[in-house]
Amino acid sequence: MNYRFCLFALWLIVLVSCNHANKKIAQDVKRMMSEPINLCESQLTHYKYGIEMKNPPKRKSMYTQVVFVDSTTCSPCFWKQMPCWQSIIDSVKQHHVDLSFHFVFHVKHRNKKAFIEAMQHDTLFRYPVCLDTAGVFLRQNPIISRNKLLHSFLVDNDNHVVLVGNPMQNSRIREMFNNILLNNLKHQEEGGLPIISGNPNLADGTKEKIN
Repeated sequence: MNYRFCLFALWLIVLVSCNHANKKIAQDVKRMMSEPINLCESQLTHYKYGIEMKNPPKRKSMYTQVVFVDSTTCSPCFWKQMPCWQSIIDSVKQHHVDLSFHFVFHVKHRNKKAFIEAMQHDTLFRYPVCLDTAGVFLRQNPIISRNKLLHSFLVDNDNHVVLVGNPMQNSRIREMFNNILLNNLKHQEEGGLPIISGNPNLADGTKEKIN
């Protein structure tokens, strides 16, 4: 708990200005860190390459990066960003980091076919994702903010949120993300190696957020 409190304090430093919007974000982050997240793995449908997985792999890692895409977002459009996440997944494997990923797409029934087709046409992203057509994830986790900036977060092996924010879109979030994971590497090189490096902007030109 103390460790997560320290991370929350660091997160507040990211919110340099004192305007109302950032105060609301800080409140939402604190709420998200107040209790464990239910990943709802058994209640969601797992897909890989657009094909439903009958026996999805079980999560056993020290940390899990959760990426939630709500139903108001164009899921096929968001899917175009997934190769950026694949580069992080590849880096995690290269550095032997004890981290898994949990991608949850809340897709309305009428949009499910188009989204599956988008997955099937993509050969660059190779990690399983979860489809939530019933809105289970948000119902089970009312502590999750409706602010899309906070829909990417890192949880520990007890499913407590330890960091909120997209490490690809903000350099300070990326630095904290790297520090958390590097501190738990079994085989660290002197000085550590960044899990994510370079330009935090996404392929679609998204700039840094949560300044």
